[in-house]
Amino acid sequence: MGARAHAFVDKMNRPFDVKDGKPWSSFDDGVLRASVEGGSDLFETALRLCRSGTPFEVYQRAKHLGLKQGQPAEKPRKPE
Repeated sequence: MGARAHAFVDKMNRPFDVKDGKPWSSFDDGVLRASVEGGSDLFETALRLCRSGTPFEVYQRAKHLGLKQGQPAEKPRKPE
């Protein structure tokens, strides 16, 4: 899936997307968690969440959830 441009521009010609500034759902949190744990960068994650105009909000939400952006989660170890 290729990157897409911002969905819209406002009256001041600033880019915004469908979910920019809207409340976060548990589904959004799950997508954010999966994206961060999968190693996606901040801007890819913002695009995936339809929040491409507010990547800082995506960063803040990841921080709020205790996620470290860009660092994949540690894989479970196999029992020895």
